[in-house]
Amino acid sequence: MKKNEIKAKTDELIKNLTQTINKESKKVNGKNTKLIEILQKKLDKIKP
Repeated sequence: MKKNEIKAKTDELIKNLTQTINKESKKVNGKNTKLIEILQKKLDKIKP
């Protein structure tokens, strides 16, 4: 993989994680706080 491809994949992963966290956080009933916590930890690891 080239550096640009890795950057694009990383950017896409950050976008997807952020969207999932936002959608899960907005749920009124049944918000999965454990899932949000896990995804946030993964997001923190890959964000520059």
